[in-house]
Amino acid sequence: MAPLRVLTWNLYLGGDISRIFGSGLATLPGRMAGLWAMVESTDFAARAKVLATCIAAAGPDVLALQEVFRWAAARPGRMPPGAPDFLELLIAALADRGVGYDLAARSAATPLWLPAEGGPGVWMQDAQVILVRRDGPWAAIDPVAGRFATSHHVTFAGHQFPIDRGWVAADLQGDGRRVRLVCTHLEYFKPEVQLPQLAEILAGPAATDHPVVLAGDFNSGPGSPVWQRLDEAGFVDGWGGQGAGATSGQPEDLRNPESQLADRIDAIFARGLTPVDAEVTGHRPTDRTPGGLWPSDHAGVVVTWKS
Repeated sequence: MAPLRVLTWNLYLGGDISRIFGSGLATLPGRMAGLWAMVESTDFAARAKVLATCIAAAGPDVLALQEVFRWAAARPGRMPPGAPDFLELLIAALADRGVGYDLAARSAATPLWLPAEGGPGVWMQDAQVILVRRDGPWAAIDPVAGRFATSHHVTFAGHQFPIDRGWVAADLQGDGRRVRLVCTHLEYFKPEVQLPQLAEILAGPAATDHPVVLAGDFNSGPGSPVWQRLDEAGFVDGWGGQGAGATSGQPEDLRNPESQLADRIDAIFARGLTPVDAEVTGHRPTDRTPGGLWPSDHAGVVVTWKS
C-alpha cells in the first residue's frame, strides 16, 4: 500500500461562540454583534492564504478539516447561497500555490440565524470536510456524513439549542487497498458528551474490516477517557511518544506575538496501520499572516501511515 499522509486541522470559526451563550432577548443582539466583529477581525480570507502555505509545504494526500464555516450578514429566511465559505477560500488559496484538492465529503450543521445589533443579523453554519489531493495516489469513494445524536444544549434568547457537531467519512482507494478515513469534532463545552459521541463513531463509520484513520479535534488529550477508549478499540496515536506537540490555545483574536498553544487535543489515530512520521504545522511565528494573525487558534497535525 502506498503511504497515506493525512493532515487534520481545526480552521477556527473566527471568534468565541460562547460569547452568546446564556444571553437573553435583550442582550443577544449586542453579543452577536461582538462575535461577528471578531469573525471579521480574524479575517479568514487572509488566514486561508497562510493555511494553504502550511498545507502545501506539508504535502498531505488528504485533509480532515473541522470548523469549516460559512458566515453571512443577512436577513432571516434562508442562508444566502453566495455566503462566504471557508471551504471555497481555502481550496482557491491551495490552487494559487499549485496544489489542487477536491471535496470528497462534507458534513454540515443546520444553518442558524441570530439577530445582531446594527445589522440585518448573522447566519452561521459549521461543517467537517474531507479533501483529497487531485494528483495524489489516493481516490475517495463512498462518502458518508452524520450528525451526533448525543449533543450538548446551550441557552440563548430564552431557547435551548443543540451544539450540532458531527463526523464525515470516505473510503480511500490506492494500490488496490482501501482505508476508511473519518473526520470528527467532539464536544468542547461538556466533556461528558464526548464518550457517547465517540461511541457513535465506533459503531458507525469506524465499524469496518478495512484499516481506519480517525482524525480530528477531540477536545481531550492523552490519558482522557476518549483516548483510553480509542486505545481499547485498537487505535494507535500517530504522534506516538514524541512528547510536546501542543495544538490548541491561541487567543480569540489570534494576534498574540508568541504562540500560546498548550494542549494536545487534535490528533490522528489509526487501526490497522502503522505511523511513519508525524509533525505539527501552523505553530511558528513565520506561519502568521502579514497582519500578524495566526492561521488558526489550533495547529495542524500531519501523520504518514503505512500498512
